Amino acid sequence: MENWQGKVAIVTGANQGIGLAVSKRLSERGVKVVLASNKADELAAAQDQLRAQGGEALAFALDVRDKGSVDRMVQETLDTYGRIDILVNNAGVSYFGGVQQCTEEQWDETMGINLKGYFLLAKAVLPHMIAAKSGSVINMSSIWGKKGSSSMVAYSTSKFAIEGFTQSLSEEAKPHGIKVASIVLDKVDTPFRDNMVEFVEFNDEQKQRMLAAEDVADSVEWILSSSNRSLPSSIHLDAFNW
Repeated sequence: MENWQGKVAIVTGANQGIGLAVSKRLSERGVKVVLASNKADELAAAQDQLRAQGGEALAFALDVRDKGSVDRMVQETLDTYGRIDILVNNAGVSYFGGVQQCTEEQWDETMGINLKGYFLLAKAVLPHMIAAKSGSVINMSSIWGKKGSSSMVAYSTSKFAIEGFTQSLSEEAKPHGIKVASIVLDKVDTPFRDNMVEFVEFNDEQKQRMLAAEDVADSVEWILSSSNRSLPSSIHLDAFNW
């Protein structure tokens, strides 16, 4: 992306962790950021942070599983800024357990947020990117989308699906000048594991050896900075010190 100034990005799960770090990085580069999350209080605080650093930000309380809510956010973005250049699908959830432990409710929630949410957001923004003949969609994936996990069956299954979704969307979007990529994440030190602390806990030394949210923001920035000739279609971001 040769000129960041004036571009508009939607980032889901922007209230904390990776989503907030990516939003801050984009804002620092002059991108107008639409912050989306289902946690309204944290979202307002995130918006204040971006505005405090001189950025332009719009907060939208959003359930990514609800098409009506997604469509309203996209329309509000267009009404406010007139364009959508970047979509970062980041909102996600994870529960501990294999097939025998995972409840039907946990399975449905994981597939709804981690998979249906990505689909609905992409579906909503794609017509506007096609009309502009440009755009970028970045989907957060996981090492558990490359190999199965007996302790995170729903999460792993959702991320395998995201890899297929990313590749399929890329084929659809490429003729229109739209780049689609995934970032395959190893362990990242964020509050994302809150649903699993009863089963999995890491000490401070271990957390320091994980990836930081800012490392993921680096990869997002690199994808968006790639030339029109290249597409970093999938970045596998390893925790090098783990």
